[in-house]
Amino acid sequence: MFESLVRYSWLIIRTVLVIVNNLYCIPTYTVWMFLLLPLKALCPQWYWKIEGRLFHWLLSMVTLWSYSAGYHSE
Repeated sequence: MFESLVRYSWLIIRTVLVIVNNLYCIPTYTVWMFLLLPLKALCPQWYWKIEGRLFHWLLSMVTLWSYSAGYHSE
C-alpha cells in the first residue's frame, strides 16, 4: 500500500515537472533565438555557437525526464 502511494506520488511529481518545464523552457528558448536573430546576420559563427549551447541545455531537460522515468543506459 505505502509503496504504491509513493510510486503514484512520484508519477504525479514527474508529470508536473515535465509540464512546468515545457511551459518555461521552450518559450524561453524561442525568445532567446528571436532576440539573437540579428547576431545571425552579423556574426553567424557566434549565433550557431550560442544556439548549439541553448539547444544542448534544452535537450538536457529531456534527458532529465528520461532519467527520472528510469531509462538508464548501463
